[in-house]
Amino acid sequence: MLTLFAQAAGNHNNDFDDLDPEELAIIGAVVLVCFLIWLVVSLFFVQTLTKTLYLCRPRNREMEPAQVYLNLIPGFNVIWFFITVNKVADSLKAEFRERRLYSGDNFGRTLGIVLGVFSLLNCGCYIGGLIPLILFIVYWQKIAQYNRRLAARYQDDDDEDYQDEDEEEDDSRDDDHDDYERRPHERR
Repeated sequence: MLTLFAQAAGNHNNDFDDLDPEELAIIGAVVLVCFLIWLVVSLFFVQTLTKTLYLCRPRNREMEPAQVYLNLIPGFNVIWFFITVNKVADSLKAEFRERRLYSGDNFGRTLGIVLGVFSLLNCGCYIGGLIPLILFIVYWQKIAQYNRRLAARYQDDDDEDYQDEDEEEDDSRDDDHDDYERRPHERR
């Protein structure tokens, strides 16, 4: 199979005249399978980021959770990923502070930016492709940890101290809190 790709790469006239229709079908199938794998993985990754933002109260969110899906647009995602990383980190920082869970972490900001830079430098080349993959997995795992931590704390929100704190908030925040209370339960 590698010889098929080597033939295709070595063909400089770009019209693939030397390849059989069967070889072209194999190359097309491999490209399609790779695209579908990328799409499925990207959807699960974006879903993790979206769930994490939904676990943050609306007043602490720096971006709407649905905006994370803009990272699925090829080309646009090159810039939008950096914006997403920063907005998710800021949202997590505000939420953790408010819940008194702040740990002094940068909430994946540095790791996400390094991932974005390595992905840009990689530009689809096979050299160094393992580094962005490893960074991607580590960043995803880190965001999933914050997600689990917020979800666990959300389950423990029946504590009296936490309820008293919410009751002291003004009416405008009560509307946001009500929305926050409903949203995770609706998705189950």
